[in-house]
Amino acid sequence: MKKFWSLFLALILMFSLCACSGFDKDDDKDNDDEKEEMTDELEKIEDEDVELDDDDKNSDDIVTTVPYIDYTEPMEGTLFDEENTTIPNFSIGNISGNGYKNDFMGLSCVLPSNWTVYNEEQILKLNNIVGNYVDDSVMEQLEKANIVYAFYAINEATGDSLNINFEKVNAAVLSKYSNQEILESQIPTIKSSFSNMGYSKVDVSYQEVTVKGRNFDALKLNGVIRGVNYYSVIISYRVGNNIVSVTVGSFQNDKTDTLLNYFTFS
Repeated sequence: MKKFWSLFLALILMFSLCACSGFDKDDDKDNDDEKEEMTDELEKIEDEDVELDDDDKNSDDIVTTVPYIDYTEPMEGTLFDEENTTIPNFSIGNISGNGYKNDFMGLSCVLPSNWTVYNEEQILKLNNIVGNYVDDSVMEQLEKANIVYAFYAINEATGDSLNINFEKVNAAVLSKYSNQEILESQIPTIKSSFSNMGYSKVDVSYQEVTVKGRNFDALKLNGVIRGVNYYSVIISYRVGNNIVSVTVGSFQNDKTDTLLNYFTFS
């Protein structure tokens, strides 16, 4: 089971790395190398994955692991109106108990006490970095990264999960294509990847979703694994030359609206 959830985690991480597939072909080789490095790293941290007890290994108690994390750095050619918009300095965000806040991404969330939130060390492992948030060298590595995984939390009783990341995107791509076009370009890859993981009846579609009065471009996904329904929503928005992705997922019943409402966006 550990192996299964490690591969599932690697799959979710891969989605961020192919976020602009079809738009930025020059980066394909670098992205492939990074995917391989992340998969190798995930194989080494099996103790971080959720493992089912013998008594719980039935379709009603499937638990999954899906990480998420934050990254950011304004780049040349930012789409923001620099005269009227102030972009906060880079930050991977702050984890406090079961809460998370990131001014750069303009979001925060507070989770119930029965959720498990990855700590700073675990988050840095997902980024293949050793150290802590107060180290200047750690922040420097994160600022230089093309993608940063900033936050991940799971409800181990239900398998519900939350996951945040942000990724640098070429300014030319952002100026040429809308969020909807970029998201829709991912659909074939996501469908294929979930099918390869053993999911059936996989459906992925673009939709606009509303969270506490704010509209977002999003992908909605559903599929079936081992007879259990899985539901996920990935919302996407831009901060400078970064695309922020917030992913929520649930098993059995579609609780994605409830999960998204844990977030507050400024």
